[in-house]
Amino acid sequence: MSNRAIDVSASRVILRTRATGLLARFAHDLEIVAEGFEGTVEVDGDRWSTELTFPVRRLRVIGSLKKNGKIDFGAISTSDLAEIERKIRDECLRGSNVRVTAEGTSPSRAQLQVIAPEGRQHVSCPLRVSERAKGGHQVTGEVRLSLSALGVPEIKGPLKAFKVFDEVEVEVDFVVKEDAG
Repeated sequence: MSNRAIDVSASRVILRTRATGLLARFAHDLEIVAEGFEGTVEVDGDRWSTELTFPVRRLRVIGSLKKNGKIDFGAISTSDLAEIERKIRDECLRGSNVRVTAEGTSPSRAQLQVIAPEGRQHVSCPLRVSERAKGGHQVTGEVRLSLSALGVPEIKGPLKAFKVFDEVEVEVDFVVKEDAG
């Protein structure tokens, strides 16, 4: 069995939310990045497992998603960004951390358990693993999570003109270092 570190500086986790409802076109679809997470990977032959911890206070809204999938970094005012991040911390994910455990018997699929402060969800996530020229492995995948399964109350706009769609897209791109010894 070997323990391997995740190179957090070369890894990223992105969440994307979508607005729905009568006036959803006036709301922002958001791209949120999870900063400051920690984790390691244990490998034992073909079996592997990992545990990742994401501090809720380190979730950052980086911009508004345009219809073409590009990010508009200037579409949301600084004060609105701060208010959205406050609501994520204080109203949506009321707690300090989100924890993810994952395990697999092949490099191409993971069984995830996402544990939020007030709920949890089990999902399967297809993965792509490739060797890096600089050493280690690149692991990428995408999964959809249900906010309600994670205990997040329904998120509504003013006068219920729109709400955030229950399904959140999560994209992961990790660099796993060589054997740590």
